[in-house]
Amino acid sequence: MVRLQGHTLDYKIVEEHEIDSVWDDVKGYIAETNDEILNENDVYEWLKTGFYTLWVATPRDSDKILGAMTLEYASYPRYNMCRIVSIAGEMKDWIDDLYILENWVKEQGCHFLGLYGRKGWKKILKEYDEHCILFRKKL
Repeated sequence: MVRLQGHTLDYKIVEEHEIDSVWDDVKGYIAETNDEILNENDVYEWLKTGFYTLWVATPRDSDKILGAMTLEYASYPRYNMCRIVSIAGEMKDWIDDLYILENWVKEQGCHFLGLYGRKGWKKILKEYDEHCILFRKKL
């Protein structure tokens, strides 16, 4: 498990073979972001196959999980992007430490970091540009 230190929290990148060891602690956070096309069971399957990457936030010197974030990677002809698919937990601390994720993503060869989120994120993520809104219709 890779561990990164933030201002007030530590962040752990959970590998596929470690998902089961933390799943009971993160399942509720993941479920907070459920919608009609993606739920915690779907996320679990994709974490286990490595399609998604799981980050967890813990207090310093503790394994108590305070939040969970899932990431996916997308490759385009000229650029690579990492997208935050879901994030839940103690958000005020995560936002202050977002630079840790940005630096890590850059080290992984990504040129962009994106996130799916509600419009309220625009107020918090002032350095991020809004490029599109996802519209969806169930058929």
